[in-house]
This record gives sequence, structure tokens and C-alpha cells, in this order.
Amino acid sequence: MKTSEHDPTHILLRAGSHSEWDNCGFALINCSGWQERIGKWLSANESFPAPEGFISFRYHDNSVDFYVSQDGEQEDLLGEEDWTFVRVEEGEEEKLTRPENRLEAASLVLYPGGSGFYKSYGKYSGEEFYTVEIPLKKIIEKMSRYFLFCLIMLLEPTLKKYLVKIS
Repeated sequence: MKTSEHDPTHILLRAGSHSEWDNCGFALINCSGWQERIGKWLSANESFPAPEGFISFRYHDNSVDFYVSQDGEQEDLLGEEDWTFVRVEEGEEEKLTRPENRLEAASLVLYPGGSGFYKSYGKYSGEEFYTVEIPLKKIIEKMSRYFLFCLIMLLEPTLKKYLVKIS
């Protein structure tokens, strides 16, 4: 696993647990299809006329997995940040240690300002596992800029040919 602003496969973020006997140090969000899904939820969130006292939306989302910190490598990748883009090589995720609790389906708690956090509960213990609050809107914008950059780079040779023809 290594940080990757370009072509990330996952988002690494700090995580924790309220368990008395289990632990959790980080979580990984799988980026495959995540940007589109979160983008839709953010749009729905922004169009909702939130009444006074409204706190958050809650969406079922299994794109996050929680893990136990073994050697501190993931915390080193995060440095002082709460989240970062990473590239996870094939087979690497299977080598990571999961909490002992069997976790139920995760949910995303999305606040009206565009930030949110993930949480899940132990199936039999009911103990909560959670991520730090992350700026989802900012993450989606960063991902969109990268994908736009890639598109421009792919189209650049075609654009140059087109510009030469019309000039």
C-alpha cells in the first residue's frame, strides 16, 4: 500500500472502536463506483430543505472495511492527516487483519455540509466501529479533477491534430 494522488484504488482513513476487547486503527474505502454513488447522495443532501434540528442523512454503504493496526504502516502513510488516497496492490488487502467482531453492514452518516463518517456494529456484540469525519465533498472534487486531468491527457494528441487542422 502506498499513497497515490494519481489513480488511487482506495481511501485510507483513521478509524476506531468503542469495543472493550476488540480494536480498529484504520479503514479503507474502495473507490470503485464510490465517487458516483457519493456524488448522488451529496446532490440529494444539498437539495433537501432541512428543517430546524435536522442532523444527518444515513446511507447503507458497504464500500468501507475496518482493520486492526499491526505495524503502524497505515498510520505512517496518514502522517498528520485523517485521510489520504492510496493504491492497494492485488492481494494486499487480504493480508490485512480485520477486527475480531464480525461487522454488520456499514452505513455512511452524511451531514448537511458535505462531510460525514462511516460506522458499523459488531453483529453479536453491538459494539460500534467508526471512521473519523471526512470532507466527502472535497474528496469527490479532488477525484473529479484527477479524472478530468486523465481525460485531457488522453485527448491531447487528438486535440493537437484538430487544432492543427483548423488553424
